[in-house]
Amino acid sequence: MTNAKITNRTKRNRLRLRLDVGIDYEADIEHAESVAEEALSDLQFVEDVPKPQVMPTTFGDSAIGLQLRFWITNPSAPRRAQAKAEVLRSVKLAFDREGIKIPYPQRELLAREEADGFQLREDRRSRPVEKSVSED
Repeated sequence: MTNAKITNRTKRNRLRLRLDVGIDYEADIEHAESVAEEALSDLQFVEDVPKPQVMPTTFGDSAIGLQLRFWITNPSAPRRAQAKAEVLRSVKLAFDREGIKIPYPQRELLAREEADGFQLREDRRSRPVEKSVSED
């Protein structure tokens, strides 16, 4: 360790934090970015300078990934946790207000018939229920 370069990220008594959030593929990315940036302003634990940033980062399985970058002062474990919780609450409320959906992961499983005759049974819960009228 004596030869390793050490970076003190709290030298100026501040620390940049990141929080990832996903938005629906149908959402307007630029609108979601501006809504998130606005949600990051005027929070107790988030510093105004340097200005918080929102960056699109990934095409996820179920969502477009946005990374929220913001600074806190007097970094400590409790302040990091409080800042992240404050940001999460604020962005969630702002997205709800603007109708921006935060999707949850969805998986679709498919199987094919193998040579030994194995088949995956069809999951009937994934099909619409059809009501039948019986005659008495």
